Amino acid sequence: MTRKARRSSLRAAMTDGRDTPHLTPARRAEQAARDKRLAQALRANLQRRKEQARAREDGKPDSGEKPETV
Repeated sequence: MTRKARRSSLRAAMTDGRDTPHLTPARRAEQAARDKRLAQALRANLQRRKEQARAREDGKPDSGEKPETV
C-alpha cells in the first residue's frame, strides 16, 4: 500500500462520512454566539484599521500612536 493510499484509508476510518460533526442544540447555540462575537470583533478591527489608514494619509498620528517630539 502506498503512503498516499494509507493516508486516505486512515482518513476514511477516522470519519463517518459527514462533513461536520453532530452538535447538540446547546453546543450549536454556543457556536453561534461565538461566531457572532468573532464577526463583531472583526468588524471593529476593520474599522480601526481604516481609521488608522486615513490618519496616516492625512499625516497625523492615529489615537494609538504618540506624536513625535523633536
